Amino acid sequence: DDLARVSVQNNGVCDAACSSEACQLDGWDCCAPGGIAEAASGHAAGCCEILGDSVQIFELWHHTNVPPAAPQFPRHVSNNRVLGGLMLHQIRGIQQNSTHRFNWLNPEVYAGEDTATYGTNPYYRATSELYDAHIEPAQSLYTAEEIEQHNLYAFQHVKLEDYPDGYTVVFDIGQTEAMKDSLLKYLKEGIWLDARTRSLDCTIVFYNGDHDVFTLLLYSFQRELGGGIVWTREFHTVDVNMYDQPRDYLRGVLEVIFVMMVFYSLYSETYDYIEMCRATGSYLAHFYSPWNLLDAISISMNLASISIWIYYIWLQKDFDIKMHYHLRNEGVGRYLLVEDNLREMASDFHYL
Repeated sequence: DDLARVSVQNNGVCDAACSSEACQLDGWDCCAPGGIAEAASGHAAGCCEILGDSVQIFELWHHTNVPPAAPQFPRHVSNNRVLGGLMLHQIRGIQQNSTHRFNWLNPEVYAGEDTATYGTNPYYRATSELYDAHIEPAQSLYTAEEIEQHNLYAFQHVKLEDYPDGYTVVFDIGQTEAMKDSLLKYLKEGIWLDARTRSLDCTIVFYNGDHDVFTLLLYSFQRELGGGIVWTREFHTVDVNMYDQPRDYLRGVLEVIFVMMVFYSLYSETYDYIEMCRATGSYLAHFYSPWNLLDAISISMNLASISIWIYYIWLQKDFDIKMHYHLRNEGVGRYLLVEDNLREMASDFHYL
């Protein structure tokens, strides 16, 4: 009965023991039906806990009722799995003295992207809710000079390939609600967003197993030099398994027929072009007819489409992604991410 009840509740909520290297049931999602069944049968005992009627699934409309220590269920609605987490990427600007005629009206102006450390670590500020007098600044987090000068910054730049220089924060799906609240307080009290923020990208990736597709959702907020904030939304749905279902076979046959027709048209047009060159002695005479010119443009566009399609198939063949990226650094006293894992997550998101 307990097993059936958890299955009805969108597979239940994972317990704390699930977040361990030893578990590895369904990629740490030990509350998937298979994971519960294996744990209940004695296999990988202790990795999963079958939860009763008191469990509340995390939902936006009653999120305040979920116990803070309860890990959140890593799904959006019921059939779209969130991968990795919500990634926020901020670009900041450098301010420099204005050389304009009326610089006395606005002494500082934007002068490019900034990568310097900034913010004040709220763990070491007595007025912060996160302040803990027992936490001493460690040299693993700061240099001896920074500690001596009390330059305990909150945020630092991490270089990500294919992304502009900026500052990245991730709300990991493995975090509990209490961890997310703590991170929000850290960002707010450390002043992650301020007057130097130029843009903010919010990226999240879903996987839908019913349709076997990935969806990347990107919200961008751009602060323009004119003073306004412009936001845009991008929504990309990507199928990375193009020919693995019976419904794909007919499309594949039609694509092969299309390619054969394009190459036959190319052969026919090339033959006509060579014959015209022999008859007139001119390399351009063939294109005096607008119909021949139109045929050449059409064939060129079809060949370009075929090339792009082949390149896309080649890209999706090598695509890979993870459910968890183990981003959280266990160090206490500062918000840190495991940089190599962050780069891997950002690369996978950009690949989509």
